[in-house]
Amino acid sequence: MKKVILAMLFLMPFAFAATMTVLSGQLELASLRYSPQPAEPGKYVDFWLGVSTKARDTLTDVECAVVPDYPFSIDATESANKTIGDMPPYSSAVLQFKLRVDANAVKGDNRLTLKCRTGGYDWGAANTTIYVQPQDAVLTIGKVEANPPEVEPGGMTRVTITMKNDAQTSLKDIALKLDLSSVTTPIAPIGSGTERRIGGLVPGESQSVYFEVMAYASAQPQVYKIPLDLAYADELGKTYEKTEYVGIVISATPRMDVILEDTKIIRPDTGGTVSLSVVNIGKSDVKFLTAKLLPSNAYSLLSPNEVYVGAISSDDSSSIEYKIFVAKDAPHTIDLPVQLTYTDASNRQHTETKSATMRVYTEEEITNMDLEQKAGMNIIVVGIGVAVLLYIGYYLYKRFVKKK
Repeated sequence: MKKVILAMLFLMPFAFAATMTVLSGQLELASLRYSPQPAEPGKYVDFWLGVSTKARDTLTDVECAVVPDYPFSIDATESANKTIGDMPPYSSAVLQFKLRVDANAVKGDNRLTLKCRTGGYDWGAANTTIYVQPQDAVLTIGKVEANPPEVEPGGMTRVTITMKNDAQTSLKDIALKLDLSSVTTPIAPIGSGTERRIGGLVPGESQSVYFEVMAYASAQPQVYKIPLDLAYADELGKTYEKTEYVGIVISATPRMDVILEDTKIIRPDTGGTVSLSVVNIGKSDVKFLTAKLLPSNAYSLLSPNEVYVGAISSDDSSSIEYKIFVAKDAPHTIDLPVQLTYTDASNRQHTETKSATMRVYTEEEITNMDLEQKAGMNIIVVGIGVAVLLYIGYYLYKRFVKKK
């Protein structure tokens, strides 16, 4: 076995030393230190053992070893036994062992058994402890709930955040801050600030805090990713800081309508074009909109019944046209049911039917209301305009072209 260098014990730090006597007082063992402190599950820890003798005679064939009991083990490339050899009176040696800590090691002091022997004595054993604790104390967000789950522009919601201690050690001085400082975050706290505190959490424990927030009236419907700053400490006083994120959904229910823009159809048993306006009167933009004029006994469709409109922004509209022939027995008031299919700002699909209304008249009503006369007057005005233009053209022709 590999020989080790003899050294004076005072050359090693004694802050963690624990002296044990074995072999009828022939040897003293000192647990000098281990690194890292604390040891971490699933990783290695280096352990230094001090061996000294106060015997008046030289001790021969001195050998020491660690007993690899759970949660400690020795890799195949390492040796659990270290040979010192002969130790003169009042001499000392330092041995180093590389131990693997089991990934499931329990937090706290874990026993490590040591043993030594000499040429004249059998093995003598002693125990020491190594403190094991996960190096990273993990505080996680167990759950985020908003009530209501989605908030409209100008609306309020309560965001409840459940924090869970997933570490094997207790956590304390837990501080949470919901960071709403960004100019791109149209959300403000209501009734209280953006910071919360939790005194402490034992391993596996959860605790909830909540924030009351309001969306700006001008907020655009979408999911907003809000930073949540966390600060806390473990039971050894080591501090941690990290940033998680919570999502707040601002949505607006689309509100669509269809109204009649224009038509030249004034009596039954005639055909023509009806112009309709699809209006977005909600706070959410819509996209991929199609408009489908549904069949009716009051009219027959003379054009395709479905029109692709595309996107319509909030407080905007788009015009669509259909050619129809009104039935002879159509009622005076005719509903034009239009099925709208579209996707909102949250990519949710909607299908709804909105109706525009058009009116047809009896011959008596047409005469009394001068409906056709108005149409005729329009034709007369157009005719006069054309005649004036022709006269001006003829006059210019005679004056300039003919003279040449």
